Amino acid sequence: MLAYHLRLAMLSVARDKVGACLAALAIGLGVGAVATMGVLLQELTRDPLPARSAELFHPHLDASPAGFAGAHGGDFDPAASMTWLDAHNLLQAGIANQQAIMAGGRARLGEGIASFSSQGRYATAGFFGLFGVPFRRGSGWSPAEDHGDARVVVLSEKLARRLFGEGDALGRNVRIEGHPFRVVGVAADWRPLPLFYGGSGGDAAYREDGFFLPLKAAADLALPFTGSMACWGDGGRTGDACASLQYWVRLPAATVARYRDFLDAYAARQRALGRHVRVAAPALMSVRDRLRQLQVVPREVLVQCGLAIAFFGVCLLNTTGLLMSRFLSRDVEVGIRRAMGATRWQVLQRFLVESALLGVIGGAAGTGFAALGLWLVHRRPDAYAALAQLHPGTLVAALGAALLAAAVAGAFPAWRACRVAPCANLGAA
Repeated sequence: MLAYHLRLAMLSVARDKVGACLAALAIGLGVGAVATMGVLLQELTRDPLPARSAELFHPHLDASPAGFAGAHGGDFDPAASMTWLDAHNLLQAGIANQQAIMAGGRARLGEGIASFSSQGRYATAGFFGLFGVPFRRGSGWSPAEDHGDARVVVLSEKLARRLFGEGDALGRNVRIEGHPFRVVGVAADWRPLPLFYGGSGGDAAYREDGFFLPLKAAADLALPFTGSMACWGDGGRTGDACASLQYWVRLPAATVARYRDFLDAYAARQRALGRHVRVAAPALMSVRDRLRQLQVVPREVLVQCGLAIAFFGVCLLNTTGLLMSRFLSRDVEVGIRRAMGATRWQVLQRFLVESALLGVIGGAAGTGFAALGLWLVHRRPDAYAALAQLHPGTLVAALGAALLAAAVAGAFPAWRACRVAPCANLGAA
């Protein structure tokens, strides 16, 4: 019976190609718009480190005076970053087996006219083990080099090729803001986007780090830092009255409660010393909490997602109208079929199969529109645009959405068409 209805649907589409194409086009445009923005939103909200994100936490410690954030218009949350003093105190306590302090930076690499700017990360030695950074060559630096005068750097594989071509970068020197740094490691392709461990959201969260070097060396040499910073006293970036660092720890589930207690005890000790240190709930931010705080999904993308859904709704309404006109125009045919013994259910099936066929055609068109939409997004200058890629799953989802859209749009017109009386139009025939 299904094959019979499908053959009739194909004949109907062949008879009225223009109407069928309009209905399929309406479905395809709506599905294409939603698929384009859906893929982009999925990429922007994906888990950046699925293998270990459940055990990664960002301690939520606020050392600013009461009312400080309000005095600055609420545009900076001191609890989102940490002071140099607090971060190093927690690091030296060694409660977490894996931990690291870090801050963003953007510096010029190379010399003369061949120099260029790159985003990087200033961090302590535990950064690489904490986040599981894979290495193509070499390794990170030792904890002893965090506190000494070592001028060492780890390059991403892409940046190493840009600086040294296909030659081995290990052991060679690269100038960063005019200072020589020795390459001790080349990280393999590693892109945990969005950069949840960074101090900035928006576009900066989708630019990969090209180099990593010791935090103390960056501060000693006054290299350019990026990310938010707020000060409520003197001492600069390395003092106890400026919040600018990110501190991350890896905690198995069994040790999370113990670490929370440790943070509470540390805050109490600092308050006893006269500092304005408090732990604001939650004491530990998960990766998801941190991504929400950084607002890594640009507002424009959310607006565009809303517009795509609205456009999809308009396309569904148009498709419903087209199918209503298409099905009801065949009332004579329906009346004859009913007079010859066809039931309402059989007539309903007939039109639902035709709707599904148009949905398949619309789904094929929708995948094409989605590919075009993602290609256009990919060409935008925004850093997150590089994530707009067409995946096989997108094709399956687009086809499923088109079938669902066709079923929704065709349900009411098919129901109306099957209610035609058996003999109402035999005279017209």
